[in-house]
Amino acid sequence: MLWKASHGLIAVASRQPASRRTLSTLRRGSTSFSIAIGSSVSKQRVVEKAREAASPAPRGLSKALDDANGPDAAVILTSRSLAPWLADQDFLSALLHVPGQPPPEINVLSAVVDGIPWPDAPHSLRDGISVLHGGLASMLPDLWGSAQVDCPSVQPSITVPFPPLRNDSGPLEATIPLANTVFNNGRPFTMFASRWQSQPGSPLKLTQKVEKRRQLIVPDLTGTNTTSNRSSRSDISAPLLPITRPRRIVAGLGNIIRQVEIDGKPAPASGELEAVIPALLDARSESAPTTTSTVGPVGVWALVVPEGVAAATGGEMPRLLRGSAASDYGGGGGLSEWGAAVESSVVMARLLASGARLQRILSGGGGWGLKQGLLSLDPQVRYSVPDEEDVERFIRSFKGETSPDDVITPGSYIQFFVEPIHPSQKVSAINRPEQAGLDFPEVVVGTCDTAEEGEHSVEDGVQVVTDYFGALSSQGMFIASPTDTVGSHGMGLSTKIDAPNCRVEVHGKPRHERDDSSA
Repeated sequence: MLWKASHGLIAVASRQPASRRTLSTLRRGSTSFSIAIGSSVSKQRVVEKAREAASPAPRGLSKALDDANGPDAAVILTSRSLAPWLADQDFLSALLHVPGQPPPEINVLSAVVDGIPWPDAPHSLRDGISVLHGGLASMLPDLWGSAQVDCPSVQPSITVPFPPLRNDSGPLEATIPLANTVFNNGRPFTMFASRWQSQPGSPLKLTQKVEKRRQLIVPDLTGTNTTSNRSSRSDISAPLLPITRPRRIVAGLGNIIRQVEIDGKPAPASGELEAVIPALLDARSESAPTTTSTVGPVGVWALVVPEGVAAATGGEMPRLLRGSAASDYGGGGGLSEWGAAVESSVVMARLLASGARLQRILSGGGGWGLKQGLLSLDPQVRYSVPDEEDVERFIRSFKGETSPDDVITPGSYIQFFVEPIHPSQKVSAINRPEQAGLDFPEVVVGTCDTAEEGEHSVEDGVQVVTDYFGALSSQGMFIASPTDTVGSHGMGLSTKIDAPNCRVEVHGKPRHERDDSSA
């Protein structure tokens, strides 16, 4: 088989190069910051950098403490290699130290994710930590709520709510599984709620600690601008290379596609892939023979557009139909592939917001008779108990019923994608407005590739970026409209995205929009 089942990955978004946002020029008193940590860096040096990033300022951490509804709170996310640091009480106590008058109590959520995003490296992850400060009730709802039931079939996770996407009216939530830390600290996952008390002249003291399996993290996205009516908007970025044109699904059930329509005639679902993948690899070998992406296997993803979404988004489907396919860019290497990926990402984001889904191809190809050319897609579209989903899906299929969660429905459209070769030189960010500064933290949730861990060194051992909070997962992310809200075309957003370099992000209002009294 020429394609593989791929794992997800997270990436980061940048509004300006990190070199212009490091400690030499950073805005003091940030309520969020991320620190990239190189090898052999001491905890003390990390603490010093964290204190510089969170030093008091009228619009910084001190404001977050004043506005906090109840005891102050903090979120500390670390990459997998730093998981043992979260067991060091002295390190956490020093990291949580608040300059000036500390609150009497600090509530903390600490967790380990696969990687930390970084602004000037949208195709990579960093070893490091990402910290967010805020009020307990608003930022970490139900942190000390009822005990969570241990359900082995549901992987521990964190969920971050986001504002509506551009050109859409409904909010969304992004959920990512926690990292597997068995080989780092002996635990299958690492996430704790802890309570710390402060006394004048003494370090913070740990008074309570419990394990968590799930937690909602709500960054303050209101900003400080009270005069502007401009609302915050989120972006989805999924830079994938289209290798076929959209095809209408003729026959399929559940997560299995049997036939698609090509030139008005039914054809095996895997037929085009069996021809395109070898041609793609040959073209890559000719243009970049030393690139690891020129040999198989490669991961393949399918964008499935339900019939109702295709009809409602009449302006987007023609753009996909006119868009590039594998034969259009001629295997021109990283720049050509990346350009096609950038172009398709903009349209894909709009279709995902309308109810389309991006699903990984699990298996398929070959066969004969009725089994010829079958393709199996990942059936999971929501972050829920898999056993319950399987039972519900079986009952519906037995009764001949369909559901909005069904992956394959005849009449829908499907288009296949692969990860593009990354250009050797830096490329501009995807679908991201350039902004000189933010009034609230830039928040990023995305996917990453475990193979990238540790490949990106950090100059001088430690780098800091303020107004930046995020997490990456190598197992994919789940994006959904909360409480069954629907998008602008009447379909609810619900998809699992485990393709490399995908992300959801939100930007703050430019600082020049603030009123003078808040400066």
